[in-house]
Amino acid sequence: GDGLADDTLPIQAAIDKAFVDGGGEVLLGVNHLLYASGVVSGIPYCLKIKDGVNLQGLGSSSSLLKMADNQDATVITSHRTSKLTGASINGLSIDGNSPNQDGDAVGLFNLWMKDTESLVINDVVSLDSAAFGFRLELCNNMEVLNIRTDHAPETTADGVHLIDVTNAVISN
Repeated sequence: GDGLADDTLPIQAAIDKAFVDGGGEVLLGVNHLLYASGVVSGIPYCLKIKDGVNLQGLGSSSSLLKMADNQDATVITSHRTSKLTGASINGLSIDGNSPNQDGDAVGLFNLWMKDTESLVINDVVSLDSAAFGFRLELCNNMEVLNIRTDHAPETTADGVHLIDVTNAVISN
């Protein structure tokens, strides 16, 4: 992406295709601008990760997913009606762009993984989230490695929020 055009639908289409093909890697370039594309449990989101998909950036200092202004959404979610299995998110930064959002911060996370099995999150940075940088809920058998949060002081955002996480390795 060029950081100016909306990359949401092409990235989601690549995630969906990898899922339909039985899993695979979605390689991200440098700068991607995202817009809200759906709603789950009343909360808008930009991208939804799926079973067996590796969302792979070029490294957290190189690949950036940035939410466009006035979207008030969770950037990446797994939240759905069935368990997410065998996905990974690696080598990217997620910018919630909270200074340029205008809605209620409740439920707006940079990364919200709910009801997952065998999830890997590695080398991911959360920037300017409106609420939690990383919300990990009902996750089992997961690895969270080399993550960092960097949020504007006025957001009062938590970096990492864990709810009912079991069999997890969390390490920087």
